[in-house]
Amino acid sequence: MLKKEFKIPYFFELFIITIITISISKINAIAGILSAIAFIILYLIKKNYTKSILIIPIILNMFLISDIPNKSLGMLGTIIDKDDGKYKIMINKFYDENWKKTNKIYITYYSKFSVEPLKNGQKIYLYGKKHNNNIIKTDYIATKGNKSILQIKDLIINQLKNRLKDPNTFDIVKSSIMGNIQNKEKFKKTGTLHLFAVSGFHVYIIYFIISKIINLLIYKKNIRLILSTIIINFYLILTGFSASSLRAVLLLSIINIFKILNLQYDSLNILSLIGYINLIIIPENLQNIGFLMSYSATFMILYTNKKLNNSKIKNIIIPISAYIGIFPISLYSFGEISLSGIIITPIISPIIGLLILLGFFNILINSVILQSFTNTISSGILNFLKIFENIPLLKIENNFLIFIIWCIIFIFYIIILNHLIKPRPLR
Repeated sequence: MLKKEFKIPYFFELFIITIITISISKINAIAGILSAIAFIILYLIKKNYTKSILIIPIILNMFLISDIPNKSLGMLGTIIDKDDGKYKIMINKFYDENWKKTNKIYITYYSKFSVEPLKNGQKIYLYGKKHNNNIIKTDYIATKGNKSILQIKDLIINQLKNRLKDPNTFDIVKSSIMGNIQNKEKFKKTGTLHLFAVSGFHVYIIYFIISKIINLLIYKKNIRLILSTIIINFYLILTGFSASSLRAVLLLSIINIFKILNLQYDSLNILSLIGYINLIIIPENLQNIGFLMSYSATFMILYTNKKLNNSKIKNIIIPISAYIGIFPISLYSFGEISLSGIIITPIISPIIGLLILLGFFNILINSVILQSFTNTISSGILNFLKIFENIPLLKIENNFLIFIIWCIIFIFYIIILNHLIKPRPLR
């Protein structure tokens, strides 16, 4: 059956415009609004009315979403993820003479609340002060509600902790499924930290497992796609709605909707659409390193996947493409990066996929043999990484030099990629 033609605006352009406009608005709100209006006028002159209309939400966002001032305030929000005394909170309102709407995710560190433990999904009243862009120094927290579907994450973590007694194994398996690895230094030294922060790679492995199981049980394609999409959206609960997992799940969901409707789609276009919506809802994500790394890595993966048609070469090149995508952001943000990561990533990636599968089996089945096998795999990863621990990190503080080095690497990568491209067979 031929797919229907469905033309949508090229959202990559709008995504870039959103980044530019929000960046300017962070320096000066009026300048941000004026730049958005300038883009609208430009598209109206070009008689491209669709794109001009889609810039309007950027302007509305600047007016409707208030920024929390740097002073002690009362706030209302929901805990969307936690890790011991570290909490990720979606703040919906804050009180400054009157209640004002906001829509921002903040991190707070809080261990005073001992009468009743704070749980995922709880609505809270928080009194504190914004310490920097994404951290709130909290003086007091009171809970507003106890029951939430988000609390399923706590139950799963407790199940894993009870069955995987070795702390290193528990840490690696939990982070393979949910992110937030504790022993960060070991993985940072070897350039593999990104493999233990939930990303599109993890989401696609879990989606692959889900879809294979559903395919065995259900015959009709559209029903399979609908069920797979619903289940993978529930997986966001386990990831704490991280920028990378949210991007990956939305990308899969929209592609599945296009498949159900039998419409043509372009994965890079859909990625840009998701980025556009994400920044309209939460502009602060532009300063989120996880957000930047996620979109740059995914762009490189999708671009590579589009160019290559040899699945064996893809399995080797795609992990490398993701590493190249995060290279400049990692150097700019942390001032250092491990060059050994480009060698280790393609080797470790399949093992992480196995660990994710073993993690879910350990949640469902209480088996000593399964737990022992999981311990062996995780110990093997740690022992393998010890080989690369003493390789010195690349450290560069000059941002212009970082940009030049990345451009050289990127150009070299494109040359290799074009060399690997073979003509697709005629159909």
